[in-house]
Amino acid sequence: MVFEGRTADFTRRSQARFRYLQETATENRGKVQIFFETINKHFAGLRMPEIDVSRFTFPRLLLHDVRLPSGIDSLYTPRLRRSLGDIEPVDDIDSSEHDRAVAQLERNIRDSLTVNRANRFVRSLPGGRGTTWNSADLLREHVRNDEDMADVIACLLHSRSTDAEYDISVPRAEAEADIGAFDSKLRYRVERFLLMKK
Repeated sequence: MVFEGRTADFTRRSQARFRYLQETATENRGKVQIFFETINKHFAGLRMPEIDVSRFTFPRLLLHDVRLPSGIDSLYTPRLRRSLGDIEPVDDIDSSEHDRAVAQLERNIRDSLTVNRANRFVRSLPGGRGTTWNSADLLREHVRNDEDMADVIACLLHSRSTDAEYDISVPRAEAEADIGAFDSKLRYRVERFLLMKK
């Protein structure tokens, strides 16, 4: 059977790779051990920066592959402990600065691609529960600018959220096809989808 042949071939290749790695690693370990034994023999008690390399020929390591001994984690340095500081009160601000800060906060919340933004957009669409929109009609009739497009993107981002008041399905995924169709609006291309109000 084809499946059994593939399994046997995979097992054979895996074992060969394992043997190769074992032999290579053992050989490299031996070379590194000889290197450091030679240094200990001739320069006992000295630190590496103190060794005069011009008066001695070091054995060549001849490693075919050089890596960090313990992987990238060996470069990790513990974070510095910082003491907690006291919260400093903000100096008195006038009402205009307060209003500007609140307005900026409102803009940031409104512009965030949250599930609430997606739900607001879906509620604004005509039709009640069970109404289905395909992406071509949705983009043509309800997307006029980048803000509207951001609403659609929010819907796509949060379609699997438990708070989403809609479902999104992608015909390509349901048909198990490799390539799907796309709908264009403004300077965006979106893979075709269906949005249904819950």
